[in-house]
Amino acid sequence: MRILVISNLGLVRHTIEQAMLLDSHSVTTSEGFLQAVDVLRRDHSIDLIITDWSIKGGTAFDIYQSLRQIDRVTDHGSAPEPFFLVTVQPDRGVSGPVAKLDGKLESMIALEVAATVMKPINRDDLRTRVKTIAQLRQCKLSQPAVRPQAGRSQASSDTEESKLEEVCHQLESLLDQVHSSEASARKLLNEIAKKSDLS
Repeated sequence: MRILVISNLGLVRHTIEQAMLLDSHSVTTSEGFLQAVDVLRRDHSIDLIITDWSIKGGTAFDIYQSLRQIDRVTDHGSAPEPFFLVTVQPDRGVSGPVAKLDGKLESMIALEVAATVMKPINRDDLRTRVKTIAQLRQCKLSQPAVRPQAGRSQASSDTEESKLEEVCHQLESLLDQVHSSEASARKLLNEIAKKSDLS
């Protein structure tokens, strides 16, 4: 998978890049909004953008808006938009970390174009999340391409297509569970923080 990593901090970019290279992903890094948009204009094969919410010159939402203005065409036709994995800084409340999400980020999550990762980033968790996103993306991209091959029956092809759809649904369900768990955890932590403030 081709990944664009965006962060103001060189150490963060390097750490994420090294984690992604362990799984043989192709990685490009950027330190801010303008540089990232320039990369996205030139490279229409980016599959995933791992970015801090707030970056030099803008936010992840600003990148998303700019990306939607770019004609993403490759040798194989129109390229799908990359998915965003946005790192968020927890607020340290009385009862522990609570992620407060910007309304624009919540909109991106609701549109299913983004997910969040809490800082500090755990390398193994990040690698697992990226693998799940890559599998889901591959499923979505390969679904329309399933066609009967010469010498194979339509029934055999239909069975393979059915299995592929089942795997895609399972991966989508898994990603939905991750989103739901993150939202539930944020809500619970906010409630605990409010109760702690009342005492």
